[in-house]
Amino acid sequence: MAIVAVAIVLSFHLKRQPTQTELRMAKPLGAIFWALSVACLFVGFANYMRTVNKYSRKAAIVQSGWKTQSVMATIALCIVGSSLTLLIVNRFDSQADS
Repeated sequence: MAIVAVAIVLSFHLKRQPTQTELRMAKPLGAIFWALSVACLFVGFANYMRTVNKYSRKAAIVQSGWKTQSVMATIALCIVGSSLTLLIVNRFDSQADS
């Protein structure tokens, strides 16, 4: 996710030359994906620490809670939403060029 965020910010364009719309969208999309990558990191670390603590008490039940599910659902929605946004922007730009 962090690599995708950097790639979006550094070279975000759908065609050979980025349009003004694509340039305006690059930094906010990159920031969103960077924030999601940090959220994934924290959720993964929290699950790891919880599991290690339960192992030390010999009561390890490995499961994901509502926090993990909500973060992953948010990430999935952002990926789908950004994909739809990119498709719509590409469609409007191709209609404007015609």
